[in-house]
Amino acid sequence: MPTTQPQSSKVSCAAGPARPGGELKRKTAKRYEVRVFAHLYAGKSSPFFYKQWQSSYRKFGQRIREAHSKGYHYIANFDLTSFYDTIDHNVLGHFLKALNIDEDTIDFLLSCLKTWTSTTWSTGPDNIYHEHGISQGPLSSGMLSEAVLLHLDEAGEQGSRTIYLRYVDDIKILARTEDELRRKLIKLDIAAKELWLFPQTSKINIRKIIDPNEEIKSVSRPPEPALNPIPNQKKVVKRLLQLSRNGKIGAPNITRFKYLLAHA
Repeated sequence: MPTTQPQSSKVSCAAGPARPGGELKRKTAKRYEVRVFAHLYAGKSSPFFYKQWQSSYRKFGQRIREAHSKGYHYIANFDLTSFYDTIDHNVLGHFLKALNIDEDTIDFLLSCLKTWTSTTWSTGPDNIYHEHGISQGPLSSGMLSEAVLLHLDEAGEQGSRTIYLRYVDDIKILARTEDELRRKLIKLDIAAKELWLFPQTSKINIRKIIDPNEEIKSVSRPPEPALNPIPNQKKVVKRLLQLSRNGKIGAPNITRFKYLLAHA
């Protein structure tokens, strides 16, 4: 994601829209820790936005081992090219509307995303607006990505001859035969291109599982452990205010500001 912003950028969208977590959970909870294992909304009663990743990661591994023990000996990855950077804002708006998010909130969010993902000319201050991509780091970005990935989940879970598993945007398909695996990969390829997302064909290799544990290790764990212990929130807020004096963020400070905002 580009990190340069105009020197006069104002923090006008900092409050952000309402989060679609509750509605998304009602629609997708049946997949939690069965087919989908990351960015799982913990609910209003939890002090945390997401369920603990450690438990989900463990269950993700268990599902791969169980599938292999039942004869699902063939596996393939389905990796999307620069997933977060290429999410189209109109596509995101389409799926947020399907989650009953009101149009004013969607318009506000897309307007903010248009600004947050813009860059400047290397020789001048004018913004270049892309209208695609969401920032990586803020908790809400994971939930927004889930609203889009829902379309792939629906395609991946169709049929009983393959097992579809997803950890963030790392997708694994297991099957008993290569032919069954290929048919599911074609279905996922079509579903991805409907979203204007494109798989990395060089990484979609069908193979026979030799060691299930190696397949589990191929999926990167999230970076949350780096945040332990939790940063002192008062100090983080104080530093954010220092970096955004008068509602403006200077170019030398933009990277520090984004990092602190992600962990505030």
